[in-house]
Amino acid sequence: MSNNAEVAILIQQLARMQQELDEKNQQIKLLSAENLKLENGFQSRACKKDGIYSVTRNSGKVVYGFFMYDENGKKIKAERFNTRSEALLAKRKLENLKDENKLSFYQKNKKQCFQDFCNAYLQKAESEYAINTLEAAIGIIKNHMTELTNINVTKLTKQVAQEWANRNRSKIKPYAYNNTLKLLKAIWNNALETDITNLPNPFTHIKPINIKKECKTREPVRINLEQAERLINVAKDTFNDFTYSIIAVSLYAGLREGECMGLCWENIDFKNETISIEQQVQKVTKKRMKILLEKFPNLTEEQILITQRLKTEASRDIIVVPHQIIKILRNYKNKLVKNNQLHELCFCHNDGTPLVARDFVRYRFEPVLEKAFGNKNYMQFHELRGSCATILYMAGVPIKIIQGILRHGKMSITADTYVQLEKTSDLVAEKVNEAFNN
Repeated sequence: MSNNAEVAILIQQLARMQQELDEKNQQIKLLSAENLKLENGFQSRACKKDGIYSVTRNSGKVVYGFFMYDENGKKIKAERFNTRSEALLAKRKLENLKDENKLSFYQKNKKQCFQDFCNAYLQKAESEYAINTLEAAIGIIKNHMTELTNINVTKLTKQVAQEWANRNRSKIKPYAYNNTLKLLKAIWNNALETDITNLPNPFTHIKPINIKKECKTREPVRINLEQAERLINVAKDTFNDFTYSIIAVSLYAGLREGECMGLCWENIDFKNETISIEQQVQKVTKKRMKILLEKFPNLTEEQILITQRLKTEASRDIIVVPHQIIKILRNYKNKLVKNNQLHELCFCHNDGTPLVARDFVRYRFEPVLEKAFGNKNYMQFHELRGSCATILYMAGVPIKIIQGILRHGKMSITADTYVQLEKTSDLVAEKVNEAFNN
């Protein structure tokens, strides 16, 4: 026999041996899989009916399950039900979700906890909202939402949400409870808007605490036009600086305190009598400032205080202001130019650095209140904004227009929170008489 023939025979034998080895490996693999099933307590699947099969565990217990595919063709397996009826009910629920093209979202949400929704909201807040708003949200989540954060979102139903509300309604202070509820709704709505989920918001139906009815708290102060003019005149006579201009801008234009102090001259259109709201000075405590400077060593205090992140996106707008404001601002600017003190910010220290809100209130606003009304705690600075809304409403300006001036996202906030009228006021009496005399 030639050498070539011997080599050919040898190759055939090796091929046969390799084939036998592959077959044995395949058998070992199959046996290992069966052993694994036995170790996990499964013996067989049988009795398939209506798409439901039974599984007999090694212990002898029978459970039920099913296979199906979502709208994207992805296989879904469920195998945990004690009865065939339970499995069939679950299968029909998933089939309904599939018909509505919601099954893939449902399966995705099964792997998500509410903490994932919170993280997505905080990521948005970090890029869009003022640092104080972000810090407040982090604090609320940490202090009041810990019992919800680890719950799977598919199990966070209306009933679970209501149970949370029932437990915390008397446990948390009313203002904190309302802020927490508001944030819960916002977090879920953000998940809906960004397509993280399509599950309905379980907190929508929960009502906030009516602070007026359930809490003994100070009523918000709203001053009328006569009182507003007195306040501005007292401020002008008391301080020969920016004080009366800031108070006037808040009273007549409805700007928030931080927005007043963040106002730049380039934001004011003297010709068209408009103000563009683009930035604000944040309220940052000394302790918080120290932390931020350590965290961001490349930033200065001024860069931290002044931000283009406003309270909400609706806050960024161009508003029409009354002639009085334009006149006051023009006169104040001319004064600064004359004294060679004009800086980028309208209202600032002599060196151009931004004002600190708490210092302005303590050393400027409160002394003016003391002289004008005999009480330095007569009202809070933010109540000037509410007074602006009330004065406009009493002058007959429609709520929708006032909403635009105050830059609220919802008209209900303007109507229910900012416009405050006595039920026996002259305006109410006038409107009632007009209605019944027509």
